[in-house]
Amino acid sequence: MTNQEHRAQTILAIDFGAATTRANLFDVVEGVYRHIATGEAPSTFGALTVHLWPRTGRHRPAVLAYSAVLLACALQALRSRSAATALGGGLFLASDSLLALERFSGRRLPAHEAWVMSTYTAAQALLAEGGPRHGPADR
Repeated sequence: MTNQEHRAQTILAIDFGAATTRANLFDVVEGVYRHIATGEAPSTFGALTVHLWPRTGRHRPAVLAYSAVLLACALQALRSRSAATALGGGLFLASDSLLALERFSGRRLPAHEAWVMSTYTAAQALLAEGGPRHGPADR
């Protein structure tokens, strides 16, 4: 049996600060870890996670995992360097955050469904617009 070293190709580091939540994405470029993107918000993601934490009960591991994946997707959208994709990733994060607030804490905005659906629909349209083209005209 050979001794092989296994290294992650991508690392997502999240700092849930009291004032600011910061996420950094690192990827292997030419064999070396390089900083690719940083996402920062005034404690929105961290505050949301802290707010929801005691309310998620038995769903806590799944909520935490999904939140991390959702943030990673938003960072990947930011990494695309496409304004449409980056905005779409942010709106998708916002849409799912509204759903989580409603599901786990009962908080609803006025016209809640309209906000959820408009952010979700705009996110999908922007992600599709900013994404790679694989149709016949692009070959």
